[in-house]
Amino acid sequence: MSSRTVLLALACVLTNLCHGQDTDTGATDGNRICYGIYASSAFRQDGRQPMGLHLSVDYRALSKTFVFIRGGSTLCVSDGAQGQPDVCTHSSELGVGLRHELLLGTGDMRRFMLGSVEPHVYVGHTLGPADWSYTLYECGFSLAFRRHSTYVATFGYRYYDSRKVPDLKGFYVSLGLRL
Repeated sequence: MSSRTVLLALACVLTNLCHGQDTDTGATDGNRICYGIYASSAFRQDGRQPMGLHLSVDYRALSKTFVFIRGGSTLCVSDGAQGQPDVCTHSSELGVGLRHELLLGTGDMRRFMLGSVEPHVYVGHTLGPADWSYTLYECGFSLAFRRHSTYVATFGYRYYDSRKVPDLKGFYVSLGLRL
């Protein structure tokens, strides 16, 4: 199955999930299911820099705890040999994670429209034949601004356990929108 097929199927599922949300949960915003789109980039290490575009579906398992499924596409730009152009490898990824709303915006935090601070962990793996095959381990925290259409800035650490090339590890930044 190609990455385009996976992304198209995920987009179709996301639109249907919007209409099936249970609003009688007792949670602060009432949504049991939300989804988001995120763009991320890690810092360059050993001449390589991974960048990605991901979609996620988040399910509220407990009052402040979410389980999420994330899929997307990752590009890794590597320095070419001396005098050669840079090399770009592509891979599709699918994984599962857990995030928790640690602090909900109150008082002074609302002045800056900070909705919550959310630590998370995530494990993902490449799908099908890929230029760059890896298992990804990630931990970090997100700053979620507002409560409904939420702008999210994420900072964290990723470890790519690569199959064909040396492992890659380092800090990353991600910006996204959660609905």
